[in-house]
Amino acid sequence: MPIADPLASLSLDLYPAPPDVPCLASWNPKTTPLCKRANSLKYLAARFGQDAVTFVNGLEYICGRNPNKPPQGDSTSCTWTNHRTARIVAVGAHMHLTGAKIKITLNPGTSRQKTLVNVTNFNFDYQRGYDMNPWIPIKPGDKVKVSCTFNPKLTDQLPQLRRTPRRFVTWGDGSSDEMCLALIYTVAG
Repeated sequence: MPIADPLASLSLDLYPAPPDVPCLASWNPKTTPLCKRANSLKYLAARFGQDAVTFVNGLEYICGRNPNKPPQGDSTSCTWTNHRTARIVAVGAHMHLTGAKIKITLNPGTSRQKTLVNVTNFNFDYQRGYDMNPWIPIKPGDKVKVSCTFNPKLTDQLPQLRRTPRRFVTWGDGSSDEMCLALIYTVAG
């Protein structure tokens, strides 16, 4: 018997936002030189190579920020433009150890706004994907916004982070760095 509907190819689109989380005010700036963003980026380059710093600065630029002086704080967001017709079948939300909240919104600020995921108690150890049922259509020109909030106090509380150097936290591949990343799984049509 022939298959009525052939299997559709699954695509993955990544929508990042740049974390720029300054050191806690309680940390002594004289003993924490990595609290200066420039020093923290040098530390990032030493661990992951200069391409990691290029990515951080490129992400700042793409998200409409000045890479030399981005906004700093416990929250970040970036809005991306979709360029193809598809249906969203699942969404993933990814942050690292100081992640507290992540929200992924389709067409923010419009009458077609739809919250895809809103995790208000993010936990690095319990990350998961979220199936969209029904699948959600997305077309060229639609916007995807990813917003994240971090809790830098966790740096002093979590055993995994207490041993790491206190620093200005940017995007990075290590779990002691941070990410703010929406993963959107789609099929064509």
